[in-house]
Amino acid sequence: METMHIGSVIAKLRKEKGMTQEELAQIMDVTNQAVSKWESMQNCPDVQLLPQLADLFGVTIDRLFGRVVTEQPTVAGLPWENDGILRAVLYVGHTLHTKETVTAHPSIAEQMKAVQLVYNGEAVSVTSIFGVSVNGDVQGSVEAGKSVICKNVGGRVSAGGKVECGDVGENVSAGGSVQCGSIGGNVSAGGKVECTGDIYGNVRTSGKVICNTLWNGKTEN
Repeated sequence: METMHIGSVIAKLRKEKGMTQEELAQIMDVTNQAVSKWESMQNCPDVQLLPQLADLFGVTIDRLFGRVVTEQPTVAGLPWENDGILRAVLYVGHTLHTKETVTAHPSIAEQMKAVQLVYNGEAVSVTSIFGVSVNGDVQGSVEAGKSVICKNVGGRVSAGGKVECGDVGENVSAGGSVQCGSIGGNVSAGGKVECTGDIYGNVRTSGKVICNTLWNGKTEN
């Protein structure tokens, strides 16, 4: 937040209006000396004059006191709550595209191949229509249209491509291979499943399964 003395603001706004000090004094029904003292910061306007000054210059009273608050821009009409989830989405013009709509537009799908979300730090949850690379742990789940590369994930992982993670707390679903630590749920993969730890659910894959212990003991090809 930036702050300026009210006298400096009045002088600035008066000049923007093309007024002289005398003209402002006449409108406000004060002496020329009063306006001069305002702008030289020797005195301040009477509090009862502030609404009239604000109306005259078309500003708020906060603005007269130089209080300029910089707000973060927001986007209205998004199909999700303000939930703290890190999202990487695709807009073409004003149109928000999902995995389903991208599939119907081959040219857009081709352009997406060169795009990846790269995030340094921990995240609550991540959802991306692109590939995801998170250099940190994810408390919740990760969902990506392409590959997922990250550290530990507290929830599930769903990826259109390969998955390379640390420990995953819940299910893993991947269009490609899976390489993780331990997995707390089921695994569905389009390629090899290789874990340095244990897998606590079922495994469905078209490739090999390599892990420390497969606790459920069921593998489907």
